[in-house]
Amino acid sequence: MYTILQIADDPTAWHAPAGYSLTVSQLSQARQPLAVPVTSPVRGTLLLSPRGLRAIAVTEPDPGHEGMPSDASVQVPQVYLPSATGMTINWSGYQLSGTLADAQDRITRAMRDGTIVSVAVTGGQVVLNGATLAFAVLCEPSVPAT
Repeated sequence: MYTILQIADDPTAWHAPAGYSLTVSQLSQARQPLAVPVTSPVRGTLLLSPRGLRAIAVTEPDPGHEGMPSDASVQVPQVYLPSATGMTINWSGYQLSGTLADAQDRITRAMRDGTIVSVAVTGGQVVLNGATLAFAVLCEPSVPAT
């Protein structure tokens, strides 16, 4: 089995890999941001902030739907932020100018400390308020660079 997460007002259903489980107890006791691996609709890491989290649905898939491959094709590292429309084929996030590791470190620190942080993206910056940000997803490229 795997876990499906849907967070607050963002309609995207994030699928954790088979065997990964996130419990209500883990969520209710978390004092630090959680890094949850996801496999769909993209592969990457969902950074979940207990500080900014208003609502989350944690469900199991219907029987017979055991595996969920990545749906979206991401060519370069990206950061997806909560959206009223959710992730779409045409929009999977902002293209990162730096590394996934640096973005994860900066966003996690802002979530933990409740501070504002900027993350470099192609063509500019995204500014995030770690005190209110419920989640961010760091999207890995679908095909590793050669």
